[in-house]
Amino acid sequence: MALEGTHIRVAVDLKNKLKIVDVNKYINGTIYPDSRYITGASRTLTHPTDFVNWRWKEIDDFKKGWMLHLLVDKYLKQITDNFFPQLFGTLSDVENYPIYTALKILQDMDDVKAFDAKTYLIYLNNPENRNQEDILKVREYNDIFLKLYNLHSGATIDDYCEIMKKFGMTNKIIAQIKRLAEQYKNDNSIMFLIRKIYPEIIKRVQIELVEFMDS
Repeated sequence: MALEGTHIRVAVDLKNKLKIVDVNKYINGTIYPDSRYITGASRTLTHPTDFVNWRWKEIDDFKKGWMLHLLVDKYLKQITDNFFPQLFGTLSDVENYPIYTALKILQDMDDVKAFDAKTYLIYLNNPENRNQEDILKVREYNDIFLKLYNLHSGATIDDYCEIMKKFGMTNKIIAQIKRLAEQYKNDNSIMFLIRKIYPEIIKRVQIELVEFMDS
């Protein structure tokens, strides 16, 4: 659910705690699942529900990053629902998709400013295809975020909307996302809550990781 700047920020903040040795594999693992938007891989392959059965001592640093991605998505959804009930109402997750996406764009824009993201972008030049996807497609996905986060003036809402087009979203949905993101960006109360999401993610993910690391 999170965008890659948020995923990489979490990975960087937790890499020492997780005793990561191969940072290249770890960073690529943490953004790998969403490469499916370009490769066409099934979500069941990139976002497996049985990851809870992975044994921490038996997986490599790529899979540790991958697991971290899945945990972040899990908790971001819970936290977002809890923080913004007034935005979602009684609509389904599908109907609320533009709202979720607008919020995560704003969070990603904020997160990439909170750490030295460019130090870690170099690792995106060495992608892996753990489900035998076309490696050129995985590289294409990584390149999207390499370019986004390397923009000298910082990425804008419009830049993120261009990425959504590459992911196959319709112009109608993208227009909704842009309108909502611009609206929320100018709402101090919403931005205050968006900035509270990250520390809450870190807290919840660390609690669950303790169990995994003992396995």
